[in-house]
Amino acid sequence: MDPWIHCKFKLPFNSYIFISLGNKCYSQPTPTSKFWFTSCGHILCEGCAEPPNEIQKRKQCILCHVDAGYMQINRNMRPDLMDLFKPPKVLVSEYLTRINTTIAFQSYQRGHLTKYKDEQVKWIRLR
Repeated sequence: MDPWIHCKFKLPFNSYIFISLGNKCYSQPTPTSKFWFTSCGHILCEGCAEPPNEIQKRKQCILCHVDAGYMQINRNMRPDLMDLFKPPKVLVSEYLTRINTTIAFQSYQRGHLTKYKDEQVKWIRLR
């Protein structure tokens, strides 16, 4: 995982009274740690996350308190969610490749149609 990924949960100095929001846990991924991405957009380490079990499916987010789904951050995530964790340079490169493929395809189709219409015009003029 990239070095910017970290747990967003924090306990203030008087954590025995209340839990506050922010970035104080700051734990970062290690080869053996697990991190969770919530449907409300938070990233939590396995120590703070307390993800729902197989029966629950959803659980209240400890940061914003909404009913949220939890997904472990790994290579098995949906492709659209994996994109959120890719380096921007990789995303730009992938999208540029897709755009260039689209442009080439449409250009070929446009050329094919133009050639057909030019032949139609020639045929009409010869009549």
